Amino acid sequence: MKIMPVVIGRKIWNKRAMTRRSFSEVATVSDEAFALLVLENYRGKWISQLQRAADDTIEKQPTKYTAVGKEWNEAGIRRFTALYHSVKASRERDVETTKEWDKNAQMDAVPDDDNNSVHTTAASTARSEALLAIPMDDLATM
Repeated sequence: MKIMPVVIGRKIWNKRAMTRRSFSEVATVSDEAFALLVLENYRGKWISQLQRAADDTIEKQPTKYTAVGKEWNEAGIRRFTALYHSVKASRERDVETTKEWDKNAQMDAVPDDDNNSVHTTAASTARSEALLAIPMDDLATM
């Protein structure tokens, strides 16, 4: 599933952008917080859909912060605010670490065949891996 192209826009989020820039240069704090909120909101529903494919007696689960055709409820808005502050604080803590990763990646990188330039991918890879590694149950405690 590819959530970030939908959140940010396909023109901005493409393979070239992610190989040439860090995640935080492509996705804003709001983008990242919203993507986490969407994952958390639909998790139960998606799991129940998968389970229903094998056993049609499983009940469909509703979304956590929205109703069909409805806007985000108050709990969803509060959760977005909490995720926003969490992502912002995380990015601020990671600035120095990311700079170090970028420095190490540039020292280890092989020049690009097209124009012999070095493209840093360590920061974007690390952030993407960190986002994907979050167990869904842990999102509720962020």
